[in-house]
Amino acid sequence: MIPELKKYLERYELEYQEYRQHITDEARLEMLDEAHQRFLNDQASDLAEARKEGKGEGIAEGIAKTARNMKRKGYSLSGIAKVTGLSRAEIERLD
Repeated sequence: MIPELKKYLERYELEYQEYRQHITDEARLEMLDEAHQRFLNDQASDLAEARKEGKGEGIAEGIAKTARNMKRKGYSLSGIAKVTGLSRAEIERLD
């Protein structure tokens, strides 16, 4: 083989390997970035769901508290049911 051609091929092979490594590193970084974005989206979704559940629980507790107070003040079960939307059975179970 001609010495100049051999040097050229060796340099070409080295550059090609460096390029492949660069592409591989870029692909890894892209995969990590995508995984990180999915993680952040999942966290945001979980937080939103927890807030929604917390609001629902808070509203239910507020309704139960209102019904208890009305019951203690002597309001009729049917009146409490109309105001709170609770069933008579649910109101009777309140302490």
